[in-house]
Amino acid sequence: RNDDGSEPAYLSEAPIWVEAGNLPARKEPVIHLAYEALEPLKPRPQRVGGLISEGDVVLFFGAPGTKKTILLMDMAVAIVTGQKWLRLETFRCPVLIIDEESGDHRMKKRIGNIMRARAAEADVELFWTTLEGFSARELLDLMAIENAITRTRAGFVIIDALADIALGADENSVKDMQPVFHGLRQIAERTKAAIAMIHHANKAGGYRGSTAILGAVDLALLVESKEDSPTVDITTAKARDISFVKLAANITFEPEWIGVSNAPVKDSVKHLSKSEEYVLRFLRAHGESLCTEIMKHADTCSDTAARKAVYSLVDKGMVMRVDDGGPGEAATYGLTPFQEAEDHLRPST
Repeated sequence: RNDDGSEPAYLSEAPIWVEAGNLPARKEPVIHLAYEALEPLKPRPQRVGGLISEGDVVLFFGAPGTKKTILLMDMAVAIVTGQKWLRLETFRCPVLIIDEESGDHRMKKRIGNIMRARAAEADVELFWTTLEGFSARELLDLMAIENAITRTRAGFVIIDALADIALGADENSVKDMQPVFHGLRQIAERTKAAIAMIHHANKAGGYRGSTAILGAVDLALLVESKEDSPTVDITTAKARDISFVKLAANITFEPEWIGVSNAPVKDSVKHLSKSEEYVLRFLRAHGESLCTEIMKHADTCSDTAARKAVYSLVDKGMVMRVDDGGPGEAATYGLTPFQEAEDHLRPST
């Protein structure tokens, strides 16, 4: 706010949306020419150094109780104050949190506790909405979200959570989830804001829902933590423009503040059985494959052991089901993106 307690002028600007009955005609597409691809490209401005850039669509996913919301709220305060987030530099810009889970009282408490831990001033450009009931499946709601980003000039946006802005959608359906991400992608492109969504993991530790979800984002980060542990591990599950990273944090809860600090990264090497090594070797050689094909060609183990190895590798987050089929249908499996580099693995001893 201004010194006299009033809102900044840009927050009082008229909304940019139009009336539902007066939607504009479809504009002509922008046609690009070949020479543009040969012109020097300026690097995209970053929001979190080496991790998130402007216009990125990002997924933070993990099981309940893994402290995903706290991590992202701390990232928000780090960005608006220009402080490091874990071991990464941040680049200051306004931040908008779209909360559809916590509610006003819990938001104020959490954000206040994190601001106190980071000694953030009361006038930092951190904004939020709470329980507005936004739906990324509705045009007017997408317009309202874009308007909120434009009014606050947010360069980084947090949505808590994906499931709440896709109410009524079948998370396992490509046709239901693609429109959600298409709308958010267009907003990110037009506003240049990076949009980070909180999402839930499935029982096997992967992201919950359709393959369209992982395919639609630029970066997906798996967040893992035991409820009784202060340590949180963050692992890249997908990255389009950056190298795969591993991060770790310690979170300290006190009555008046919540502190998030850098922690040592655990050894990422996984010990594998012979049957697990076979499955990974087969998938590297043949790509996404039916489980029956993986079993059929088992050479260092039985077909039954190969089948069990597929399931155990899914539990370890190294293999994922890549089709949209349900129980009882033929299952196709592939490597998770983080497993494409063999130096993440070490044979059993």
